[in-house]
Amino acid sequence: MAFLCLGSALYIFISLLSYSALDSSFSSVASLSDSVVNLGGPFGAYLSDALFSVAGMGAYLILFIASFAAIRLLFFYKPKNNLYTLIKLSSATILVLSFSTICEYYFSGDFFPQGSSGGILGEIIFTNLSNIFGVVGSLLFIFIFTLIAASLTFSFSWLTVIDSVGRYSLAATSYLMNALKGFVLMSFEKLQSIEIKEFFKTKKIPTEKPLSDAQPRELNLPKTKPASENQSEPLASAAKSISSEISSTKEASSKASSTVYKSKDSKLDAEMPSTDLLDRALDDGSSLSQDELNQLADLLEVKLDEFGVEAKVTSVIPGPVVTRFEIQPAPGTKASKITNIAQDIARSLAVKSVRVVEVIEGKSVVGVEIPNTNRKMVRLTEILSSDVFNKSVSPLSLALGQDIAGKPIVVDLAKMPHLLVAGTTGSGKSVGINAMLLSLLFKSDPKDVRLIMIDPKMLELSVYEGIPHLLTPVITDMTDAANGLRWCVAEMDRRYKLMSELGVRGLAGFNQKVAEAK
Repeated sequence: MAFLCLGSALYIFISLLSYSALDSSFSSVASLSDSVVNLGGPFGAYLSDALFSVAGMGAYLILFIASFAAIRLLFFYKPKNNLYTLIKLSSATILVLSFSTICEYYFSGDFFPQGSSGGILGEIIFTNLSNIFGVVGSLLFIFIFTLIAASLTFSFSWLTVIDSVGRYSLAATSYLMNALKGFVLMSFEKLQSIEIKEFFKTKKIPTEKPLSDAQPRELNLPKTKPASENQSEPLASAAKSISSEISSTKEASSKASSTVYKSKDSKLDAEMPSTDLLDRALDDGSSLSQDELNQLADLLEVKLDEFGVEAKVTSVIPGPVVTRFEIQPAPGTKASKITNIAQDIARSLAVKSVRVVEVIEGKSVVGVEIPNTNRKMVRLTEILSSDVFNKSVSPLSLALGQDIAGKPIVVDLAKMPHLLVAGTTGSGKSVGINAMLLSLLFKSDPKDVRLIMIDPKMLELSVYEGIPHLLTPVITDMTDAANGLRWCVAEMDRRYKLMSELGVRGLAGFNQKVAEAK
């Protein structure tokens, strides 16, 4: 059935396109000797004349709706029920009538049989509506009916159409703006390069000075020697050139630093600070004695049993802030069951909250963390004096605090791709940042680590003003902050180029290559 509809639609389409008023039809009579111009033959001539006479340009819409229905019937789905089919036919009829009426007003009908672009139907409807609502009112009603009928006939939403048009328009606008921006930047760079070349072409070097007096600093990376020279020395010569460039850069930065500070105390050969400058770590002991811990463990077993969880406390790990009880659930007990009753356990033990650790690496137990009654003060001295921090070889070692068991936590900043410190007001962000900065000051020599501090509030980092590790004074102006960050990006790119020249991936490998070349 669908193929028959498609074939008929194609035949009607050819007949409509090849319509000629000279052919014999309902509207005109030609001699029998005249040949038929219509490609559909005599039947096509009569059919196209009938469609144009009744619906005008709406005949093309009838053809389109029939083709659309046949394609959907063939490839997508069958009609749901008779009511659905009736709604589709009614909306299609209203759409054709509305379209013919609009064509009657906007288009000339010289080509059509009845001299009307909307056919007999369009002319009758437009004439009657104009007599009642006027031309403007009639067009308004017709447009509304056309939109509604089109939405029902073709099963789409105008809101979706508007959204799609807006989305694609924004995408096209964004693409054009980016292309225009790229074109402008490329043109500016080309113009700038041309101006620079013209400047150096017209710039004359004075001849009265000897050539040895002018010693411009080579900024380009060193190149290997040609094949005619010694082949075993390119890496050494490159490393020496790079090391001389680095040393000259360090000397320049040192001079700039001394110029900024204008102080004799800002020397890089500074003495490393001692932990005696910090408050001593007081041994205030644990917040709970061993007997109290045992009693709390027994109470935890009792409360778990009351809630239907059979478990036994295997070990107790007291920490500075919380105490972890490691419990061994009975076979078949899910860890999620313990997690679901965490709030009930906290209420039964009269504590603020209880945290359940379902998986502890290397153990088959479940952890229940209960906050201590008295929180122990964790001082920075304990971590900076620990063996973990002292044995850390990285100059970027950071002391973060203590874990749940009271063991110091020390990490290497160089192994962190990104570092973000976030938290609510009063949660300790400033304390954490100060601990990290002090870790660098107590671990690293100013020759190894230099700092650029940006403090928009002018309160947090002002205490570090004047320390030898600073590359510049503490920045409080946002303009200077942007300049400092741009310098950091440029320095990072320069170092990447130097490391790429030697084929290394980090500063450690770069320094090793330079040392070997020396």
